[in-house]
Amino acid sequence: MNSNFLFISIWVGISLMMIFVVRIIILTWRKRDRKNYSKDLEKFKIAIDNYDLEQINKYGRKLVWNQYLLDSDKSFIYDEVEKIKDLPRMSKLWNDIHYKKHGLEPF
Repeated sequence: MNSNFLFISIWVGISLMMIFVVRIIILTWRKRDRKNYSKDLEKFKIAIDNYDLEQINKYGRKLVWNQYLLDSDKSFIYDEVEKIKDLPRMSKLWNDIHYKKHGLEPF
């Protein structure tokens, strides 16, 4: 009886610590997303102006998965990526922004 109580107490303690750590990680990601949103958008616009596909892909994906993405910026990214969607390197970004803009999930 005493060993079962000890085992359950340790298990509950470890579970609560893991929940706490995961929560801290998620809050850190959200804080970073909020902080870097405008910088990533500016870098995306610069990459569009320079036609740098690697940077377009990098910052476009960061913006698409940023929870603070505004509808106006979503439309801007969609319009810009639509122009180059036929390039093989842009297919993943195109799918992500297409589904994000239209509110659909891929099958």
